[in-house]
Amino acid sequence: MAYTISMKHLLLAVCLALVPLSGASFPSVEGKTFADLDIMFPDDLLTDEEVVVAITLSSSRKNGEEQQEAFLEWQKRLTEPTSPLREATIYHVAVIDGAPFFVRGTIRKGIAKEYASVVEPSFGVVLFLSKAERFASQAGIPIDGQPTLVVLTQNGTVKGFVKGAYSKERRDQLAQLLGG
Repeated sequence: MAYTISMKHLLLAVCLALVPLSGASFPSVEGKTFADLDIMFPDDLLTDEEVVVAITLSSSRKNGEEQQEAFLEWQKRLTEPTSPLREATIYHVAVIDGAPFFVRGTIRKGIAKEYASVVEPSFGVVLFLSKAERFASQAGIPIDGQPTLVVLTQNGTVKGFVKGAYSKERRDQLAQLLGG
C-alpha cells in the first residue's frame, strides 16, 4: 500500500516542525556546585518561585570566558540595592561539552574561583555534557555565543529567556518575564 502525501499535508508538517515547542525544559542531568556538591540540574534548583539561570552555552573556551564576564556584570547589576530584581534567585550554570573526566575538577574549581567574589558557591553549577547542543535544543535555547538568562517556572519549564550583555532594556525584559 503506497501513501501519497498532498502538498497541503507536507506544508502543514513543515510548519508544525518550525513552531517552537511549548513547555520546553532542560533535561535532568547531574552536575556539581562550585562548592563540590552533587546536584541534579534543573530539579535541585527549583523553588516555589521562578528562578533565573544564567547559563553559559558556548562552542569555545574563549567565548565561554566572555559570557562569564558578562554574567558577572549581570550579577553585580541585578543585586544592586536599587535594582528591581535584587531579590531574584539567580543561578550561574556553566555547560562544558566534552571535557575529559580527569580535568573536570580543575575546570570546575577555576570557574568557581572566577565567580567567588560575586556568587555564593551553592548558586554556581558546572555541567559536563557530551552533547551540549542537544541539551540546549531540548530547552529551546540556541547556542549563539551570547550570554543567556533563562527564567524557569516552579515545575522547570522554560518561561522565556533574555540574551546579551547587561543593559537596562534587557533587565526590564527579564523583570517582565519574572512578572515584575
